[in-house]
Amino acid sequence: LLDSKFLVLNNSDRHELASRLSYFLWSSMPDEELLRLAANNQLSNPNVPKQQVARMVGDPRIDRFVNDFVGQWLNVDMVGEMQADARLYPEYDEYLERSMRGETQLFFRELLVNNLTIENFIDSDFSMLNERLASHYRIPNVAGGHFRRVLLPPESHRGGLLTHASVLNVTSNGTTTSPVIRGVWMLENFLGAPTLPPPPISTDFEPDIRGAGTIKKQMEMHRQLAQCNVCHRKIDPYGLALENFDVIGGWRESYRKLKPNGRKGSISYIDGPPVESFADAPNFGQFEGFESFRELLLKNKHLVVRCVTEKMMTYALGRGLDFTDDETIDSIVDELQQNGLGLQSLVEEIVLSDAFHRNGISNDRSENAP
Repeated sequence: LLDSKFLVLNNSDRHELASRLSYFLWSSMPDEELLRLAANNQLSNPNVPKQQVARMVGDPRIDRFVNDFVGQWLNVDMVGEMQADARLYPEYDEYLERSMRGETQLFFRELLVNNLTIENFIDSDFSMLNERLASHYRIPNVAGGHFRRVLLPPESHRGGLLTHASVLNVTSNGTTTSPVIRGVWMLENFLGAPTLPPPPISTDFEPDIRGAGTIKKQMEMHRQLAQCNVCHRKIDPYGLALENFDVIGGWRESYRKLKPNGRKGSISYIDGPPVESFADAPNFGQFEGFESFRELLLKNKHLVVRCVTEKMMTYALGRGLDFTDDETIDSIVDELQQNGLGLQSLVEEIVLSDAFHRNGISNDRSENAP
């Protein structure tokens, strides 16, 4: 990270730094204040970029960063791409779909603007809800279509990004949930441990899952094949932790299945097999359901903090990271851990980093998803 001394930048570098900061947080050209600071070489003073981050985060234009980054990091732009089966999930509609995205975007914004701890991504005692989403989550006393900060009842099973309907929807296929898809998503987007692509396996080696009454049992039978077990023992437990959440993010104790010969216009589903969401996660340990798994996540929060840091640094630089960036990431994470893990503090540390000051970036972020 930069020390407290001024760096003397030439005129071109000064304006490039102003542009870099503006495109990072506003996705647009620098305003007059940033241009003035650049012209006077004041952006090289570490105190000035910190002040500018606070100013820019408080500006309505910060919504561009919030929506773009959240969409790219968490894939919430994909909510609704796989439409929920109307027979199994008749409560799903376009209003709920929009509300799903809104919760996650506004939750991130709340943490950023108020510099709340990154731990809230793992577990939080609040979320940003409107009446439609609160009803979906079975949280009472929320009226009206506007979003507001709502304290979550302990019995709601909510708290943290992994309980957001948006995340749970984009990791489903509209009809069923897959621990494999959700496990891969969590490893890549939440724990910073990307998985390798599956090896080519002949159909002669497909597991026999006849008689498997639950998803968990199917996964266990799948892992009996050595070719499958290598990867799936690392992936499946993280997805099984989310099995109590259905394809539209509702809490469930059992799977829905279509009712035989259901009449048109009537409820077309019945309760199927019970959900089993317990497992033994590599390097984490055993858990009994989602709440138990979330406690393990909190004990390993350093993984989430580093993952968020890497995702945001990738977005800020407009390029992928490699081993040469490890020292910078380590420094930023250390600084955050010493100062409360605030999300706005993370933005500040990235802006102050040597990588941000010296590396050229592209202003077009469409091809640079975290």
